[in-house]
Amino acid sequence: MIPIKHTHADKDHSDAKNRLIALIGTTLTLIIVGVFVFHRIEHLSWLDSYYFSVITLTTIGYGDISPVTPVGKIFTTIYSLIGIGIFVAFISELSEYFVERRQIRREKRRIKKEKKELN
Repeated sequence: MIPIKHTHADKDHSDAKNRLIALIGTTLTLIIVGVFVFHRIEHLSWLDSYYFSVITLTTIGYGDISPVTPVGKIFTTIYSLIGIGIFVAFISELSEYFVERRQIRREKRRIKKEKKELN
């Protein structure tokens, strides 16, 4: 078995994977913060706080739950703006990760084919 050299694309893929993991962690942290804040400030149940946090971050906003306190309204606007940025970055990184993964697989198949042709 001939070892395959790690290419620059492998390092880029690893970087993309690390960024994706960081964004997943950031997104989960943001959801957890939202759950606690909405539970505390808006006096929502834990389930409703989670639901409202996710619905707000994904910009779906069904309207069945909405903040009623002034602090809750201010927090929700800030939370939404931060969340939209992180959500867009997450989707972008996820797309980039899968595109890079596909490119690496193609490159490895090409190298393997060239090695077979040389033998």
